Amino acid sequence: MKQASGASDTNNTIVTNTNGAEWWSYGGTGFEPRPAGGPGRNRGCYPVEVSDEYVQKVTAIADNDSDVQNLLAAGYNITSVRPIIKNVIDANGYLTTRATTAVLVLQKDSNNIARVTVDIDQGKVTQIVTLTRTVIDKSSS
Repeated sequence: MKQASGASDTNNTIVTNTNGAEWWSYGGTGFEPRPAGGPGRNRGCYPVEVSDEYVQKVTAIADNDSDVQNLLAAGYNITSVRPIIKNVIDANGYLTTRATTAVLVLQKDSNNIARVTVDIDQGKVTQIVTLTRTVIDKSSS
């Protein structure tokens, strides 16, 4: 599977929790809430690091999907791996944190992006959303 440089690097990772909030990685030191104005504000860290093994497992599962293979053959490249972290507190108050789902972001150029949702426990791709942006430049007419 094609992988952009740094896709497994925590510097390029955004973690999305189950309620949809996103956390940005800064300098590989941890994660913090993604502010509305972009990265660089609200420096409260949430220490999470994504291992190369996790990235490899997610990309291997996606690589076995025929639709993902078609996107890669069409020129898309993986630009990031975003684990979705789920926290579960049991009846005794114990907390379990798992990232059993991840979102791969594939990009062909500045106008074509795909989000691939991977269920790690089931070992399969559960959703692919492709976005195409059309720009009509009327400034030169």
